[in-house]
Amino acid sequence: MLTSYARARAEPLGVDLRGVGIAERPERLIILSSFSFFSLVGYAVMLIVILEGATFVQRVIVTLKKV
Repeated sequence: MLTSYARARAEPLGVDLRGVGIAERPERLIILSSFSFFSLVGYAVMLIVILEGATFVQRVIVTLKKV
C-alpha cells in the first residue's frame, strides 16, 4: 500500500511516478501468481514486502528530487 500511497501523494505535486520502482503492480501480481502456482504464497508475500519497501524508497527519492 505504501507504493500506491507514494504515487498518489506525488501526483498533486506534478510528479509522474509511472515506471519508477522495481516492483510496480504488474510485477507484484506476477510474483504472487507464480509463487502461488507452486504453493509458496508465504515466500511470495515476504518477497513482495521487501520489494515494495524498495519501491517506496525509490519513489520518495524521485519525488524529493523533482519537487
